Amino acid sequence: MDFRIRATDRFYDYFQREDRSPKKLVALPLWLIGPFISAERLQGIRLRIETLSFDTDWDVPENLPPIELLMVVAEKDFPILPHAVESALKNSLNEIAKVVIVTQNQVLEEVREIVSAIVQNRELLIIDEDDLLDADIRKQLKVSLRNRYGWALQQFLCLAYTQQSQAEGVLILDADTLLVRPRAFIGDGKQILMPTLEHHHPYYEFLHQLDPLYENTSHTFVSHHMLWQPLFLRQILDRICNQDLHLLALAAISNSILSDESPFCVKYELYGQALWKLNPEAVQLCKWSNLGIQRPAKLPETFLRDITKTYRAYASISLHDYI
Repeated sequence: MDFRIRATDRFYDYFQREDRSPKKLVALPLWLIGPFISAERLQGIRLRIETLSFDTDWDVPENLPPIELLMVVAEKDFPILPHAVESALKNSLNEIAKVVIVTQNQVLEEVREIVSAIVQNRELLIIDEDDLLDADIRKQLKVSLRNRYGWALQQFLCLAYTQQSQAEGVLILDADTLLVRPRAFIGDGKQILMPTLEHHHPYYEFLHQLDPLYENTSHTFVSHHMLWQPLFLRQILDRICNQDLHLLALAAISNSILSDESPFCVKYELYGQALWKLNPEAVQLCKWSNLGIQRPAKLPETFLRDITKTYRAYASISLHDYI
């Protein structure tokens, strides 16, 4: 990896902490280097500085509606699963009234055993992914995406569940992500969105083909967890595919660059960009404050407590197995 890329990543990681901001630090250097770099590159740097300068917290609304927690998990996620669920239950200031986990048929009971004690008196729903998403959609994704099938499938599973949910909010949480600090996600007519540093061009090229709404994106929202309002999601899907996920899957297969490792994002970017553009007054932008770390080979029972203590200056931790 190029040294400049590593240095940049370290810079971004340093300022992901909730108590650090790069705004004042880089104001003078940006003014000095501005004449020597392209306007596009300078704008990109400024946008990242803005992204890292948001406040982590916001004025917590008085009325915090209960929400659902949604996770799509595979067997490789099982060691992290109990910690991820517990982290959400502990750190969502919105009461999580229902925990929904989507997984494969053969491991439904194993998932139930893993999370039942943690969920306790909340409603727990374990869903067979084959029952949630139409077989034709799954077949077409598998044939077209091949080794990226699982990556694409979990996006459509999140859409399929939230589309039919009657909750006011559904908190989507990636299976490798732990919430570290308490946070309110929705209340008093507003919800948070967390701008991120990833700007993967194929995502926006595909979304723009779906709808001109997605033209000229500024902030990006690939945040590993996000609150979705089912009512608003249905409005988006009605606009771009008549609420027909089969049509959306066909569009994703035919209108994206399938040779790219990540050809489309019909998950966080589809929702986040639309909400930010169509209803910005209902959005509170907050600092993402996420750190990606290497997933340990073994996770002790005290793992969540240890993570919370070690990384308490961040809002969330993503435990990748590819760093």
